Amino acid sequence: MNAALNSTLPAEGQSLPATTGFRVFRPGRMAYRSAQHLQERLLLERPHWDFDLLMLLQHDPVVTAGRTANLKNLVRSPDQLAAAGIDYVETRRGGDVTYHGPGQLVGYPLLDL
Repeated sequence: MNAALNSTLPAEGQSLPATTGFRVFRPGRMAYRSAQHLQERLLLERPHWDFDLLMLLQHDPVVTAGRTANLKNLVRSPDQLAAAGIDYVETRRGGDVTYHGPGQLVGYPLLDL
């Protein structure tokens, strides 16, 4: 990640500044597991905010398998994916097997429902 993007990320143990309304947070391109960790950190802080947040980013190449994934839809083994530089992550989300990678915009909303 470049220095401009790093300057927008909250440091471990720090919060985003609280403002009223809706905010968009663009951390850039990052590994799926790193983005998942960041979301979990932000989710813990969410009750203290008076705003909603949409995190927009791109992932490094990754194939994810949700809780309801049909692994027959995984056309390469995790070892074959790793050899091609593609991470494989089993997630707690619903859904099937999904590829995410550079050039694909992914949005993760953190909302007070």
